[in-house]
Amino acid sequence: MAVDKWHLVALANLMVTQVRQRITRQLRGRRGTATDKVWASRQLLLTGYEHLTVKQKARFNAALAAEDPTNEIAAAHAVKERLRLLLAEHQPHQIRRRLYDVYDAAARAAQMRRAIYLCSKRPARLRRLVPDMPSRSGCGGP
Repeated sequence: MAVDKWHLVALANLMVTQVRQRITRQLRGRRGTATDKVWASRQLLLTGYEHLTVKQKARFNAALAAEDPTNEIAAAHAVKERLRLLLAEHQPHQIRRRLYDVYDAAARAAQMRRAIYLCSKRPARLRRLVPDMPSRSGCGGP
């Protein structure tokens, strides 16, 4: 099986889309609509961040701040962007550094996902483990 860069980025974009859709369904109990900031900005999530204008970056950040309470969409986007940077590298030492960045971003996203799961099942236990957890996480924090 052979996989090229384009298909890897396409899979990463699919992952970002699936996370966005799941978060929207969890928050709203329905699919996204044009009135939802994240849905209206969905194409910005799939565009390389360096290709966005200042105005688009502001809209992108505002959408995530308003409608990504668990920070999962931002984490998925970070993994996708780091993968894109990795695939653009040609120098071996830069490739190693970028690969570490991808692994690190993916590990942070997975850790966040586990924390959110724990929060939904045992919020009191999670608050004991992480007493200074911000209330934006959905666990209520201190």
